[in-house]
Amino acid sequence: LFEVTDPNASILFANSALVTDRVTINCDVKLPNGSSNGCNSMVTIEVDDNLTEFVLHSNNDLVFNKAIIQNVKTSGSGSFTVDSGLLIGAGSAWTLNSVPTSKTLYWIGGTGDYDDPAHWSLSSGGNPTNCIPSLVDNVIFDGNSFNDVNQKVRMDVDKPNACRSLTWSANPFDAAMEREWIGRAHV
Repeated sequence: LFEVTDPNASILFANSALVTDRVTINCDVKLPNGSSNGCNSMVTIEVDDNLTEFVLHSNNDLVFNKAIIQNVKTSGSGSFTVDSGLLIGAGSAWTLNSVPTSKTLYWIGGTGDYDDPAHWSLSSGGNPTNCIPSLVDNVIFDGNSFNDVNQKVRMDVDKPNACRSLTWSANPFDAAMEREWIGRAHV
């Protein structure tokens, strides 16, 4: 059993002594079924751009539920399916059954970390939704996002920083994203 328990986990296959050009999975894959509060939580499985010939090999049928598959090519006689997720640069052997419905999330509460669910709401200035944006969600920073001058949104390189689209408008307090923290933000 290949199991991931964190619904926001990111698995990156990168150039190292442990990963060369192929990983074989000939067992069941168990991913978390997203979050119970309606968030678009998805496990990300991706390949570093430097691994141009990386292949996921299986002779079993593999189903990845609530997953983002990025740059993962396949081989073997098994089928490769994503239920409720995204395929980005994946090989043609993948089947995508559905894409999660996009949510629009608004930043609330002033200074904070992008991956803090207490800073996201389903309405401008509304209550926290306890979700963080995913690659299918739209995010908005507006006049109700900040309540004092020079507030910042920090994006940590080791945390999920993603959205489908980002709108930054009506910024009366001169708020900003903290650049020194920005690592891999997916927009």
